[in-house]
Amino acid sequence: MSTLKQHKQFFNYLDGKQCACPYCHAKFVWPPEKLCCPECKRTIRPPIGYSSSKPENQGAIMKRIEREYEKEMRKLGPRRNIRLGSNPKFLFIIVLALLFLGVALISQAQRAQPKKDLPSRQEQTIQDLNVLAQALVHYKIDVGNFPLANRDGGLTALVTVPQGVQNWNGPYISGLHVDGWGRPYFYEILDGVPRLLSTGEDKKLDTEDDLVIDVTQVAPHPNFKPFDPETNNRPIPLNRLRITIGN
Repeated sequence: MSTLKQHKQFFNYLDGKQCACPYCHAKFVWPPEKLCCPECKRTIRPPIGYSSSKPENQGAIMKRIEREYEKEMRKLGPRRNIRLGSNPKFLFIIVLALLFLGVALISQAQRAQPKKDLPSRQEQTIQDLNVLAQALVHYKIDVGNFPLANRDGGLTALVTVPQGVQNWNGPYISGLHVDGWGRPYFYEILDGVPRLLSTGEDKKLDTEDDLVIDVTQVAPHPNFKPFDPETNNRPIPLNRLRITIGN
């Protein structure tokens, strides 16, 4: 008998009719209690298409559906919870990704910013020569003459007091350092006139690239106060160089 014929034969027409147990052939009225034969107590499979409107049968069907659902869910494995509050690993991945993104944006912004123009070697050397020249002028105002290269130690007299010099009120600068090409500044006295220069890029004296400054044309700083023997004033040096002593 085809499934369609069975469906038409049994659906909504079997209740209340007398049936026989397929195992012991005992007679009973359909549906038996708990779908079991009253004589042999074996479970009788209902015909295809049979459905009952009894509440107990509906409950059994719902439980069977729930069991089937749980069985299928176990086959799929545990569900992945992607909520931020209940999944620390997922939250850590998001924070790490945002951190890398922020670092990349900051580095890109820094590269986009124009770099500040640093002074060239020549510009830095000229600035230092002006500071040294003004310090020499302050020294002469206090002591009465420019420092002698052979007796007073040359430019070091601007940092440390020479032996036997009166009214020295230094240090006039915090220290001496080399020029932009790593050479000490050249200083000498010719007929009482100071000669101050840098040998330049070729590091050779008396060549075309020498950077020379006329100390006699440099004015003292507006805030410079000459040495006063009565008060023995010792003003803070107005201009300073990086501390690296060089003659």
